[in-house]
Amino acid sequence: MALFSYTGTNPSDPGSYTPITSTPPTCLTPTQQMCYIEADADLNNKPILTEDLKDEMLNSLQNQVNGPNVHLKRR
Repeated sequence: MALFSYTGTNPSDPGSYTPITSTPPTCLTPTQQMCYIEADADLNNKPILTEDLKDEMLNSLQNQVNGPNVHLKRR
């Protein structure tokens, strides 16, 4: 799996992510928003957003907790 930093405005759009080529970022503010995800990459080096990953994103954002593949900005 690859790491992708959330840099857009729509978490369900693969175009809202940028590949991370080094260590995961330390996302600080605003808090409890998407920071980065772990997902398989497609041929264009964009994340493949499966329904399971989208469900995990919703759960993480609604409950303000990190998931196995979804990492929120720190509080």
